[in-house]
Amino acid sequence: MEVAKKVKKRDDNLSLSNQKKTLLSISLLSSGRENTIEKCLLSLQPLRDRLSAEIIVVDTSVDENKEVEEILRKYATDIVKFKWCDDFAKARNAGLKKATGKWFMFLDDDEWFEDVEDIVRFFESGEYQSYRCASYVIRNYDDFEGKSYQDESILRMMEITEGFHFKGRIHEYASTVYNPQKYLKSMIHHYGYVFRNDKEKFAHAERNISLLKNVIEDEPDNPRWWVQLALEYKALNVPEKVTGSCDKGLETLRGRKDKADIRHRGILLVEKMTMLHNASEWQKLIELFGKKNAYGEINRAAEALCNMLAAGAYLEKKDYENALACGKRYAEIYQKTKSDESMAEELQLSLAGTFGKKYQSMVHAVMIQAGICLGDWTAYEMYMDSLEWENEAGNVFQTFVVAIFDNALERDYDGHLPDFIDHICRASWSFALLQERFVQTANTDEHVFWILARAIAESTTYNWLGLVARIIWYDHINDVEHDYKKSFEKLFSEVADVFSLPLKLWEAAKNRNVDINSLLSDVPFDVVKYGVDRLMEVDDSRTVPKTLEKLIKIMDGFNADESLRLTYFDICAKKKYLMRWESKQDGITDTKTAFEDQYHWLGMKLNDFCNECIDFYSNYYTDMAIEENIPFLPNDCRMAIKLRKALEEDDFKTKNKLLLLKNTLKSDEEFDTVIVYFTHLYGEYIKSKQQQPADEMQQLIDNLQSKVEELISAGMMDEAEMVMKEIEKYAPVVAGNDMV
Repeated sequence: MEVAKKVKKRDDNLSLSNQKKTLLSISLLSSGRENTIEKCLLSLQPLRDRLSAEIIVVDTSVDENKEVEEILRKYATDIVKFKWCDDFAKARNAGLKKATGKWFMFLDDDEWFEDVEDIVRFFESGEYQSYRCASYVIRNYDDFEGKSYQDESILRMMEITEGFHFKGRIHEYASTVYNPQKYLKSMIHHYGYVFRNDKEKFAHAERNISLLKNVIEDEPDNPRWWVQLALEYKALNVPEKVTGSCDKGLETLRGRKDKADIRHRGILLVEKMTMLHNASEWQKLIELFGKKNAYGEINRAAEALCNMLAAGAYLEKKDYENALACGKRYAEIYQKTKSDESMAEELQLSLAGTFGKKYQSMVHAVMIQAGICLGDWTAYEMYMDSLEWENEAGNVFQTFVVAIFDNALERDYDGHLPDFIDHICRASWSFALLQERFVQTANTDEHVFWILARAIAESTTYNWLGLVARIIWYDHINDVEHDYKKSFEKLFSEVADVFSLPLKLWEAAKNRNVDINSLLSDVPFDVVKYGVDRLMEVDDSRTVPKTLEKLIKIMDGFNADESLRLTYFDICAKKKYLMRWESKQDGITDTKTAFEDQYHWLGMKLNDFCNECIDFYSNYYTDMAIEENIPFLPNDCRMAIKLRKALEEDDFKTKNKLLLLKNTLKSDEEFDTVIVYFTHLYGEYIKSKQQQPADEMQQLIDNLQSKVEELISAGMMDEAEMVMKEIEKYAPVVAGNDMV
């Protein structure tokens, strides 16, 4: 009986035998993931091939899958069937119990190594004999494309010693960790935190939360579980429960100074501050940052992240000095610890990416922005080249770029701006912001526009925006040496929608006598048409910006009649201009006395448009096609032919003119509102003309009545009677008046 107890104790505690020959036992939990299991096992083969290693698969799958089972038999040294019981530690221990190696390594079936060379060297060289445990890097992805991720050094290799086992129903961990620890560079891919949809994501988090709540009932004073619970609620995006878990965890940590406690305290503080950051509660975040020391010691990684979050909050509150100070503190911690291998132990969970490129770029962006707001470009000179934002279109970096515009461009010109422009032009999303600001300020803010134009002109960027800025800027400073014709030629060869470019570009062409007709003739008509059509689509409303009206006038100066391309622009622009009938520009109002002026004004504009439109299409269609208005003519041409016929009809042939205007409708539906409004004006105009004779007659009667009163007052009764008879001819009702 006593012997049996000793044997059981040996098995339970997994004590080593002196005869053990296996160096490394690799234990894999498999839940039947057929998409990744073979990739995982294949990545482990170099360890089996080059080391004395075994692969123990703990199969927790519920459903039978013959394909997966075949894969397991192909690669595994041993397969342990394990009935799942919502306890990860028990599953790990089942694999550990079968281990015969000196060292133990564990992973899951949704993970696979990029390479294991560093692990192989660690054992082949005998270096492992100087250590008791080792970690490798896990890359946790945020998306299936593998573009966003966090690298974290995780402790998953350790020497098997007596009493060693795993604890925790979820997020299991080794019962004993011995120093010293080796930090290996071998990296494993993990997509376990990426989900196909929210339903799958929430189901995973809710399962973990249920397990964590059970564990917390057993171990309420273990801050590890409060950390994990906060992170699960974070995955579900329930900020109030994240904060509640953080508060409970921080309370359990009061007065505790163990290394793990210090790490957990830092994670909980960072998560609490992160919730305030996400809610834009800047003042509360700053207040929490100010009293963080009251919670107790936190590690260096957490201190750095707290400063990063505070820097952003101070920036939002326009406290640029403190924003800069927090940024500098983050940078100082990084400089002091970047060569410290032991930092890997601190960079866990929420702290994993503390000094990653993403967070460093965010801090540097805050420092640059705060510095520029203070008129200090030192941070820009130090960090701009290191920013990792070219491929990031997130709010942080968009805000950063816009803030540089808003602050730097409102000051006097600064020599750093051309370099800033060069950086912006490296990424498509930031270049789009630059383009938008350049075009926008051309019409709204002369001061900012000229600073921006000069900065782009003096930068080293030679894209189309650089060409436009140089033409405009050199014209502005009257640089007679610049080859404007050559610049326009290059511009037209690179840009299709040239008509969308700022008015100042066309003004420069006019100022420098650039032959736009000649240059456009070398551009294929369909390319010009594409650019014109895009310009006309920019404004969805019926109100055309004044800039389009100015552009029409500028183009008229380039002898548009001699160029089919400019003529096409002209008719499209005039059509768009006429579609603004609801605007009150050009002195046109909707008062009754102005109907005649409105009618004649709009009629004249419509007539000019119709003539130019028909003349343009006459270059491409036969006279017969135009005269008969055949169905395959373009819509605007067919509409112009019908409308011109209606305009030419005599105003006082009301029935015919109204019928012709009605027939014009539906020819070009986007223009129907203009036709309807013109018809309304025509109706009001005709009413006013029909009312005019009656008004004149009433005036005559009134004058004659006044004459009668004067004659009666003078005693000239016979003469008064004669006038009364004259009045009766026009208004018999007057005869009934008793005027004598």
